[in-house]
Amino acid sequence: LLAKNSANSANFVGAIVTDTSAAITNAQLEVAKDIQAQLGNRLGALRYLGTPETAEMAGPEAGAIPAAVAAGDEAVDNVAYG
Repeated sequence: LLAKNSANSANFVGAIVTDTSAAITNAQLEVAKDIQAQLGNRLGALRYLGTPETAEMAGPEAGAIPAAVAAGDEAVDNVAYG
C-alpha cells in the first residue's frame, strides 16, 4: 500500500484502529450478553430449587433462598449493554 503523503498514511492507520476498536467493543458486548444470559439461567434454577412444593417442605427458612436470589436480581437486571 502506497500513501501519497503522511496525512494519507495517518488516515489509513486511524481507520484501521477505529474499525478494530469497534469490532473489539462489539465482541465484548456479545460476551457480556452471553454472561448475563447464563446468570439469568442460574438465577432461574435457584428460584426453582428454592421454592418449596408444600408447606411441610418450607420449614423455618421458607423464602430465604428466593429472597436472596431476588436481591441479586437487581444487580444483574440493571446492567445496561450498548
